[in-house]
Amino acid sequence: MGTVRRLARRPLLVKLSPNVARVDTLARAAEEAGADAISLVNTFLGLAINARTRRPRLGAGMGGVSGPAIKPIALRMVYECAQAVRIPVVGLGGIATGEDA
Repeated sequence: MGTVRRLARRPLLVKLSPNVARVDTLARAAEEAGADAISLVNTFLGLAINARTRRPRLGAGMGGVSGPAIKPIALRMVYECAQAVRIPVVGLGGIATGEDA
């Protein structure tokens, strides 16, 4: 990220994966490397099974879980990052209504 920071002429917003054990550690590393802000979350790795066929619903087996179901997890991760860094944290994921935003 150091090279990108040196070359970037615009604010650098780093999107963190939620599929990690300690997102706050990644947030601090991004801040220390020069990120202007952090964005999270994306989809969570999951598996959906078709009850009738007892096989994965997706051809690849696993895929990204999104939508309202991830909102509580996304809020926790955004909170953890906001507590760990001084740069802005942009939260996304799990938003279904204007009230959620």
